[in-house]
Amino acid sequence: MKIQKLNNFFRKLGEFQLKHRWIFLILIFAVTAFCCIGLRNLDLSSSEEEWFDDWDNIKIAQDKFEDMFGADDSVMALIEADDVFDREVLEAIDEIGKRLEAEVPYAKSVTSLTELSIPQGNEEGFEIISPLEDFCENNYSDQEIAEKKKYILSRESLVNSLVSDDAKETWIVLQLENYSEPMTQAMNKIVTPARAIFTSPEFQSEKFTIKPTGLSYTEYEESEVTAREISIRIGIGFIVMIVCLIIFMRSLRGVIVPCIATVGAIGSVLGLNGWLKIQGDDQMIALPVLLSMALSIGYAIHYVNSFRLHFRRTGNRKQSVLNSMEESGWPIFFTVITTVAGLISFLFADIRPLRWVGGCSACCVFAVYVYVMILIPIFMSFGKDGKAASASDLAVMEGATKTDLAVEKAGSRIIRRSVLVLILSLAVIAGMIPGIPRTQVNMDYTEMMGERTDFVKRLLSILRGKLGSQYSYNVLIEYQDADAFKSSDAVKRLDVLSQKLGSLDTTKVSGSKPRVTSITKIIKEMNRTLNEDSQEAYAIPEDDDLLTQEMFLYEISGGD
Repeated sequence: MKIQKLNNFFRKLGEFQLKHRWIFLILIFAVTAFCCIGLRNLDLSSSEEEWFDDWDNIKIAQDKFEDMFGADDSVMALIEADDVFDREVLEAIDEIGKRLEAEVPYAKSVTSLTELSIPQGNEEGFEIISPLEDFCENNYSDQEIAEKKKYILSRESLVNSLVSDDAKETWIVLQLENYSEPMTQAMNKIVTPARAIFTSPEFQSEKFTIKPTGLSYTEYEESEVTAREISIRIGIGFIVMIVCLIIFMRSLRGVIVPCIATVGAIGSVLGLNGWLKIQGDDQMIALPVLLSMALSIGYAIHYVNSFRLHFRRTGNRKQSVLNSMEESGWPIFFTVITTVAGLISFLFADIRPLRWVGGCSACCVFAVYVYVMILIPIFMSFGKDGKAASASDLAVMEGATKTDLAVEKAGSRIIRRSVLVLILSLAVIAGMIPGIPRTQVNMDYTEMMGERTDFVKRLLSILRGKLGSQYSYNVLIEYQDADAFKSSDAVKRLDVLSQKLGSLDTTKVSGSKPRVTSITKIIKEMNRTLNEDSQEAYAIPEDDDLLTQEMFLYEISGGD
């Protein structure tokens, strides 16, 4: 076998290290310092943009949609009250909308009960009105408010979309412009002023509650919670690492050196990410960090215990270091390369954060090994020699401790009952197999974080209402002919598609109404308006010319 040659190689490597130990220490300190300077440039993102390799195609489609219809992001607040048409509630809605539009970056327009676009018939056809526009400036009487409430609740396109049919819920929606920067940067600018408005004492009342949400708003809150939780878990992990080292090492050097190796290896790898401008994922960074801590303990215990065994036998410190290098060098290195190989397989995934976490973890594993392999033998070589074991006690002469002997005794029992142990092991494995199909992979943060997290509890509360939904999907329907949707037949087919989408199991249904929004609702509202507000006229006109005129009237009347 060639194992002895490998062991001899690691022994020679140890001899070289000890001969030039001060040079090794200076070099590893310099490399660590240089790499750690790069930590200030480390870019960790929680954005799901550019997750996939075909992101360019996704981005083209997304940009095309946003060029036509505006950005997909908005800051929203669900207002809950016994009656959202109460004067005090309407005043708050109006003031919140105005402040959002004035104070939040990228603000485009506000839609709320006090900022609406509704087609209403007049002598010339119809006009676009907002029944409760500038509510705070117009001193509406209670009777006027009641009439406007009745009118708004009669609009089918608004009920259970903007306001619930029982008038207990309504939305304030701040539509945002397209970002001029990445979402992770934009959301920091957007959420801070928006949150200040929603939590302002001015808008705290027993009559209503404000529940903010929105794409960038929720992403920002998720990143806050994730950063805090990851910091706590890493801190707890570091404490557990120290406790384990104290229990198993019972040596000051055996505790301090692995800690230095862990911190140095993690800092160096992440620092190199900063120097190389490699963007990481802040929700996955805990994996390489915790993995590095665990492996650092394992590698260190193998080296230190091997050193102690030989030191108790010989009493010669440097000789014991070389013996431990010879004995443990190859087994530990073999463990390292197999672990690294497994993590490198992540690099073949089509999801970029997985590639990053796999590559970063592989580098951390190897870096931890390098730091442990260099630092522990060198630090263990410092100090005085001890006394060689006495030959009078065989156990002591072999360098074994009581723990070593107990483990050896347990191993002997297992070998004597190997058949029974094998049968029991196979039985346990067989009992676990039926659970494999029941394993679930869930990326839904509402289930992962649970209602103990404040923003998740609020989000789930919104989802249980009539107006709330967690996700939305944009479907762009495009014809080659620019005037295709001036055809009644085309618009009717679009309406059929809307109804099909509304029948999907995952489509939000408010009351009996699926939450699907399209141009067909606006056309139906206009047709109804032009036909004396008859409910039977809430339909797509049969005549192509009439359909074209309604679209043109809506456009020139200021409809958006």
